[in-house]
Amino acid sequence: MSLVARTGGAVAALSLGLAVLPAIPAYAAVVHVGCSVQALRGAIDTANVAGGGIIDLASECRYTLTDAVNPGSSVGFSPIAGDVTLRGGRHTVIERSTAPGTPQFRLFQVNQPNGKLTLNRLTLRNGAANFGGVALVFGSLAVFDSELTDNHVGNEGGAINGQSGSTVSVTSSRVEKNTASSAGGGISSLGNVTLTRTAVNMNTAGFGGGVASNSTVTFNRSWVTGNTATSGPGGGVAMLGGTSTFESTQVTRNKAVDVGGGISSSGELNVRRTTVLGNIAGSQGGGIWSGGTTRIDGSELVGNRTTAVGSQGGGLFTASGTATVNRSRVVRNRDGANGNGGGIYEQSGSTVTLGRTQVADNLPNNCAPPGAVPGCGN
Repeated sequence: MSLVARTGGAVAALSLGLAVLPAIPAYAAVVHVGCSVQALRGAIDTANVAGGGIIDLASECRYTLTDAVNPGSSVGFSPIAGDVTLRGGRHTVIERSTAPGTPQFRLFQVNQPNGKLTLNRLTLRNGAANFGGVALVFGSLAVFDSELTDNHVGNEGGAINGQSGSTVSVTSSRVEKNTASSAGGGISSLGNVTLTRTAVNMNTAGFGGGVASNSTVTFNRSWVTGNTATSGPGGGVAMLGGTSTFESTQVTRNKAVDVGGGISSSGELNVRRTTVLGNIAGSQGGGIWSGGTTRIDGSELVGNRTTAVGSQGGGLFTASGTATVNRSRVVRNRDGANGNGGGIYEQSGSTVTLGRTQVADNLPNNCAPPGAVPGCGN
């Protein structure tokens, strides 16, 4: 099955999985493995059989996989079926080889109902599959102090793809320079995603250059920078529904060919103490494109723009639903030639409410249509 959203004239789709995440037990067995792919594969197999375990990897080691775990498989290690933790150290890398002739496969797959994978102090790179270059998640994935980089997939989730019912958390990490042909250059998910003190930077996808989801996504003290949506909405983040929350986060210099240079949301969007700066969209919503319920509080939409002739909403574009903007600044945003609503554009059928908010120095005007946004002067 697929979920399809239409925003700004584009059609975007996310695949649906069928996983359910129950309670997952914890285990304490610790195994140390040397700098050997086969040793690591064996340790993961043993942990799966035992229901879980902690595996300490070698520092200053590159675990380079030249083949999938089994001929014809799409994963480098046996799918995680228990509660498994991989702990790296200084310069510990797990990677798929980039040598010519290396088959395409992701690094990890986390199965349900009891699959839980924790990755700590690792660099994870060069994964290649249809979904999730680092991990395809049906259960639970937790990432700490790691780098997920240079992974490339043919469909969704350049680094991580979370299926329905999954839980993904990424803390104090970097998700950078990953690509997906369709959705979520860094992460795509139909489950819950939480990013804390994490940078989602320079990823590319058809839509949702950094992150794409229709479920629940929370950014806390994080960065979404320099991501690109090449054909659809959401240069930084594309929400096809669900709920997204940005808390004390920087959404900067992202680009969407379509709408929502920084953020595109067709669901519930909460933006608190967040800066949306220097993002670019083609037609609507250089900073934010809203097609649902949006609440912006204590935040800034600054220096965003749309580029197409006749484009609208350099800072904020509301297509439907309501947007409430309190104690915020919408300044120095602009539209392309013959554009309208450089700061805010309220499309017919939507409602924008301002409370103690500055809307100023936007081009060609602050708000449009004239008189649509109470308290906004041009």
